[in-house]
Amino acid sequence: MSAWHRQTCVLCRVGTEQVGCQAMKAISLFYLLTTCRHSSLQKDKDRIVQEYEENTQQLQSKYDVDINFIKQEHALSAAKVCFMYNRH
Repeated sequence: MSAWHRQTCVLCRVGTEQVGCQAMKAISLFYLLTTCRHSSLQKDKDRIVQEYEENTQQLQSKYDVDINFIKQEHALSAAKVCFMYNRH
């Protein structure tokens, strides 16, 4: 039996409806706050995941541009070497 359950049973045995009602209100409030917090955290998580995916796509695009530039530079250098080699 959990500590929470033992406390609830003790409140039930006290016999006053008011104490039980207050306990139920407290539990309901706790549940509501926990649910709200979960919802807020879920929204934060979704936003962070979205930002991560956008950043990843931007980095991939930059990487692709850089690789393409390096390949072009390499091809240009190779062409210059070929030209210089054929001149001599």
